Amino acid sequence: MKKRVVVLGAGVSGLTAGHELARKGFDVVVIEKSDYIGGLAATFSYKNHLIDYGPHNFHTHIPEVFQFVKEDLGVPLKGMSITASKLFFMGKFVNYPLKIHDAIRNLNWRVSMRCFFDYVLTRVKLKFTRGKNEGSFEEWVKGRYGKYVYDLYFGPYVKKVWGLPGTDLDVTVARKRIPEPSLLYLIVRSLTGFKFGPKHSEDPERVTSHYPPKGIGVISDRLRDGIVKSGGRVELSCKIGSIEAPADRGAERVVHYTSGGVGKTLKCDYLVSTIPLDSLYELLSAPGKEGIEKDVRELPYRSLILLYMFMKMEKLFDAPWIYFNERDNPDLIFNRLYEVGNFSPEMIHDKKGVLCLEVTCYENDETWKKANEDLFNICISYLEKNKFLDRSQVQEVLTKHIGVAYPIFKKGYMPHLSKTLGYLTDELGILCIGRQGLFSYANVDHCIDMGLKAGRILDGKPLRYDDFYKMYEKYFY
Repeated sequence: MKKRVVVLGAGVSGLTAGHELARKGFDVVVIEKSDYIGGLAATFSYKNHLIDYGPHNFHTHIPEVFQFVKEDLGVPLKGMSITASKLFFMGKFVNYPLKIHDAIRNLNWRVSMRCFFDYVLTRVKLKFTRGKNEGSFEEWVKGRYGKYVYDLYFGPYVKKVWGLPGTDLDVTVARKRIPEPSLLYLIVRSLTGFKFGPKHSEDPERVTSHYPPKGIGVISDRLRDGIVKSGGRVELSCKIGSIEAPADRGAERVVHYTSGGVGKTLKCDYLVSTIPLDSLYELLSAPGKEGIEKDVRELPYRSLILLYMFMKMEKLFDAPWIYFNERDNPDLIFNRLYEVGNFSPEMIHDKKGVLCLEVTCYENDETWKKANEDLFNICISYLEKNKFLDRSQVQEVLTKHIGVAYPIFKKGYMPHLSKTLGYLTDELGILCIGRQGLFSYANVDHCIDMGLKAGRILDGKPLRYDDFYKMYEKYFY
């Protein structure tokens, strides 16, 4: 008999895992609480527009992933540039991510000189203090860029996006997301613009970006089609009641849920979870789970509101997306803006522009509860004040609330994550992958890679945390 695999969540990770396992002959069932597939990488239709849940592109350093999407799934991809991303900072546009040489070259001379000299002094100190007192995001950045640059840019941005001060954010975020240029590179690049030396892994100039002309959701559509073609199924609008996971790894796991108002039970040999760890914990009926309760509480998630503005004219901006960061400005509650038509003109109906503003918050906080009109008034006030657009140009407003958008990496989070995942894998035999399931700030290509690896893990020896960790080590962030 076929071994059954139940996958919790029909995002890119869950669908990829389901696709690979179904193709290998497993009996696959993917259950999803929403009425659509794709998770955060989905596309919806609204008044003849095709719109993503926030800005997405497909870029990867992993040849296997690109081949899988392009050839195995047959997803049409067009090349696009992501080097034109901009940051609106202190009333001017600079390249994003913010680089110290851009700040020196483009901001007013007083600010530039303070940035430069503070940076130079910091780099000299770093020769003697490298690696000391670097447990937090703030300590790492101040130790490499200086206090002035941190207070001017990094500190306020982190507080707005992540919802906590840099002192409480783990140092891993800085190490993986922020380039560390040498002093020589800074001087040469600032004076001449010449680029040299190694590039940071997050540098968009390192890789070509692609985009499906009909939206990022096409990838999920093809994954679902592959599951169905191989005899599996994907169920939407499901509500899980409980998950029985006995300590005996050879025993079946049981998922109780409702779909269309009908109660259902699924018994399975393997369980793959892409849902948030705190949600999985609450649903579990398993021996010893109280031992990780405190650890799970230390792994929170950030929420997101997407505010769409449907314009009366064609596109307004050339950059695919624009980031915003200003201190002490109550009108600036969003941190990124993107224009749908800049990703693909095929997404837009009748040449009318669509803008999307991202507002980060916590579920059920003051911002989350604001009415659409109030959110729009706050955002448009800032855009009008800085002469981006006028409210008379906006024809309609739509919002999408996403309760769980991405993990928050609190200082010292990794031991809590290791203990949680160790219990779930070694004790219960549950494989956790994806942005929410692995508690990882993963891009679309990373999620696909996780799903492909899941197919290998479950198609071999019994799941063990040590093997799981080695395979996914680069995504533990």
